Amino acid sequence: MNTSKTLHKNVPVQLSDEQFSARHSRVLPSPLHQATVGQLLGDGHADRSSPTSNTRLSWSFGAAFSSYANFISGLYALYCNTGFKSVGVRAKKGGDTLSNYRLKTVTLPIFNIYHDMFYVFDATANKYMKIVPSDIKELMSPITLAHLIMGDGNYDEGRNRVRIYTNSFTHADCLLLAEAITSMGITTQVMKDKVGKDGSVQYVLTIGALQLGTLRECVGPHMDSSMLYRIGL
Repeated sequence: MNTSKTLHKNVPVQLSDEQFSARHSRVLPSPLHQATVGQLLGDGHADRSSPTSNTRLSWSFGAAFSSYANFISGLYALYCNTGFKSVGVRAKKGGDTLSNYRLKTVTLPIFNIYHDMFYVFDATANKYMKIVPSDIKELMSPITLAHLIMGDGNYDEGRNRVRIYTNSFTHADCLLLAEAITSMGITTQVMKDKVGKDGSVQYVLTIGALQLGTLRECVGPHMDSSMLYRIGL
């Protein structure tokens, strides 16, 4: 049943009882909490306009990832007023056009913990920087790893391995994340990838051929079928 209830700032919003209950809960359901940690380790964002404001989650998906966007949209449906949207039509070489997809939740207190967990303020850059949480080993799970790989992983067919593109994280953060994955019985290495435009060294994680069977068994059941190619399936 849909009911008109006041959500925040005395603005009436047409919500189902299930949506209203979910948005006023103090914590996410455990599977969704694990998925959110994995999403934020990858391409997901926790957006907060000020230290005293509440937080929303947001994503941007490439034009080829409508199935994956739909999958993520379904997971967070209780926290979104709309599903994913096609935006940013842009020209592609050769005359074709592509659309990206974007998804955002509403701004809620329930997401504040994730901003606190994943972001620190860099006074020099005057912005928040994403980090790997110091307790990532306790947070890591098959669901978390599955969502990280769907967001930032890729299968390297030539070397029969999975790479996770952690380029935006520091070397120390990459080591922390690799240790957390290894603690689940999936040996993970940190490797130098390239030097960024600012001269900093960037790193990626690699999961080798001998670990792929264990990896696939661990994360496959939690992945959208359109993303299984990222573990070589």
